[in-house]
Amino acid sequence: MASGSGEAAGGVRTSVASQFFSGEEDPAIDMTTSEKVVELLNQAALISSENKLTVLKQVQELIINKDPSLLDNFLDEIIAFQTDKSMEVRKFVIGFIEEACKRDNELLLKLIANLNMLLRDESVNVVKKTILALTQLYKVALQWLVRCRAVSEMQEACWALLCQMKDEVLALLDSDNDGVRTHAVKFTEALVVTLSPRTADSHTPRHQEADLSLDRVPRDHPYIHYDALCAEGRAALEQLLKFMVHPAISSINLTAALGSLATIARQRPMFMSEVIQAYETLHANLPPTLAKSQVSSVRKNLKLHLLTVLRHPSSAAFHSQISTLLLDLGTPPQDIARCTPAPRDQRKRAARHDTDSTGKKIKIEPPLVEDDEDKDLEAAPPSAPQSSSAPATQSAIDLTAQFLLPLLAPDNVANLVLISMVYLPDVMPASFQATYTPVESAGTDAQIKHLARLMATQMTAAGIGPGVVQCKSVREEELAREGPEAESSEVKVDSVSIRRKLSAVPLGQAISVLGAARSQSPDEEGGKGTGATVAGSAAGAAGGAGATGASGTGGTSQVKRLPEPILPPTQTKPSGAGGRKKVFRLADVIQPLSDAQAEKLTHNAINRILHSEKAIARTGMSHVSHYSPQPKRGIVALAGSHPSLSL
Repeated sequence: MASGSGEAAGGVRTSVASQFFSGEEDPAIDMTTSEKVVELLNQAALISSENKLTVLKQVQELIINKDPSLLDNFLDEIIAFQTDKSMEVRKFVIGFIEEACKRDNELLLKLIANLNMLLRDESVNVVKKTILALTQLYKVALQWLVRCRAVSEMQEACWALLCQMKDEVLALLDSDNDGVRTHAVKFTEALVVTLSPRTADSHTPRHQEADLSLDRVPRDHPYIHYDALCAEGRAALEQLLKFMVHPAISSINLTAALGSLATIARQRPMFMSEVIQAYETLHANLPPTLAKSQVSSVRKNLKLHLLTVLRHPSSAAFHSQISTLLLDLGTPPQDIARCTPAPRDQRKRAARHDTDSTGKKIKIEPPLVEDDEDKDLEAAPPSAPQSSSAPATQSAIDLTAQFLLPLLAPDNVANLVLISMVYLPDVMPASFQATYTPVESAGTDAQIKHLARLMATQMTAAGIGPGVVQCKSVREEELAREGPEAESSEVKVDSVSIRRKLSAVPLGQAISVLGAARSQSPDEEGGKGTGATVAGSAAGAAGGAGATGASGTGGTSQVKRLPEPILPPTQTKPSGAGGRKKVFRLADVIQPLSDAQAEKLTHNAINRILHSEKAIARTGMSHVSHYSPQPKRGIVALAGSHPSLSL
């Protein structure tokens, strides 16, 4: 394959002298690079795993950075190493797939199925590496499809499989392994940031300025639907919020979730209300499984992230809530005042955005859509946070807090304290002693509002209170107004994560993200399991992503064939646990002889010995026999004891 490509690239080769006098370049340079790649691949197939990784990295440098034209020629040979017994080699293949797809987006059609296989690898580290690669490739694939105004069937199948993998990674928030859950949290963070519009106040890191966001997706795209992707990003955020407030969450996962929510609040200020409410809920209900040192670490991280969010201009409406939380966490008032942005800075930032936003949009958006479409999209994103923040301010916690605020009179509070003293333990718990901070602003309006929100948070978590009842009734009215189709679609969105119950790594203890909804899983596995499996392989992901849900094709898009992986020529997996070579043991391949077989073999052996003795005696060479006299007497005695044997 390599030599043929080298000859094709070289064309008609001229002599060295003619090249020297004509000043032409040697067309055999590509051939030399190709031969070097072939030699390195042959070495990698024969050497040990430690040196194999070094050789494969040299191959990647040659065919991706030095000569990308060789990428398609040697793709199958490198992907064949995904079945290698070495975990590091399989991780290298994942990184190679990521870099190759970033270099040439068309390779997603060939390699996405191989990445899907590696997502189900038996090694925890390989699964985590796959999640990291999928975090980047999801944005690459979405950006690639947005550029294409006409999407082929292969691209649709590739996107369907990618959405299926996305749902599986979201389901890994309920994995058995702590590290896999942490990587799933980071994937969910990137998914929420990608599937939400970038606004004027978004703090985007420099290395992510060119990344795709929802405001760069045209609303009239024939395949990618803006509203469906926006709903999917919001559903992913809700799943992350449920994961963070779970009582059995570990300290590592909780720290990762706190950082992810702070990143989402800075980059997507439209979700600022949900993030602040999640921080309030966590502050009021810390997981009981955390140790004393872990509680201190979580509170320290919570304080740092709250200070970071407080610096954001969009947090002005939540300054009172953030300040009260920071005071409860022991933050000095001068630190809070230092991190609070001045109102004039916010006005300057808004004015600067009004003058420069058009230039920023023109600099980012043209590679994806045409200029006419950019003008229509520029006015849409600023209205998104306003429409989303209005219903967010009237959540169940807010309604319950408004209900409790006038009831927190001094007499009622005193009665509550007296009643609760009956249930106090005799000894102060160590966790309470480690986390308690004196209330500096007791009796003030801000502290009373904070107390009302703390009580409302606990009541909402328990499913009681007027806010829960009112939100439930409003949701029921909306479903009744929109009809049965909206109800079925909402059930479908909620049941995606319930139906996806995957456990790629059977280690440790699983954390249930879904709470009481888990009790439906046995019935679904029994009654609806087959339907979910069939739909999940081809159309479940496409329906969940919303990319083809309203395309009008119906069942036609659900039976499309998914991409197939590139398999090596020989799929020979080493036997034994963990892919190691099995040691040969004689006891595993022999069987005990029966009594008749043992007696027959004994008689045959003795007859052969006696016949040899006879032959030696006839030749007259018995005096030079190699047998000692003592064994001879034993043989003769043995022959005499058997009537069937005679000399």
